[in-house]
Amino acid sequence: MSSRIMIDRERLLNFIEEHKIHLVIVMGSCLAILFLVLILGLVTNHSQKSQRQHKREESKKVSFSADELWLPDEPFAVPDIQYSRISPPFWTTEDEKTWYNTPNFETLDELDTVARRQIDNLLESVP
Repeated sequence: MSSRIMIDRERLLNFIEEHKIHLVIVMGSCLAILFLVLILGLVTNHSQKSQRQHKREESKKVSFSADELWLPDEPFAVPDIQYSRISPPFWTTEDEKTWYNTPNFETLDELDTVARRQIDNLLESVP
């Protein structure tokens, strides 16, 4: 068994001695290709970094502060919303004036004309 390993080793050494120039050329070519791929990768990575940096700078130019986005507080206090109320069993005349009003025919006619105009405009805009 060991004699066979020696023969293979001898054959290998003979092959290297006979083809030394070819092996050096192939190894050099492989190293040159590897070096070129490395250089190409570095160049493309640098160009992508500069593109990302350019996009980041552009977004900084477009960005704005939060103070510009949010509206300032209202200068006047807004009254609270009344979700419900407790209604008394009998209304006084003041309550009636506050919570209920009887529409007259003039206001109903005005509302009707405005509503008709809006409906007509809507129907005319439909193809």
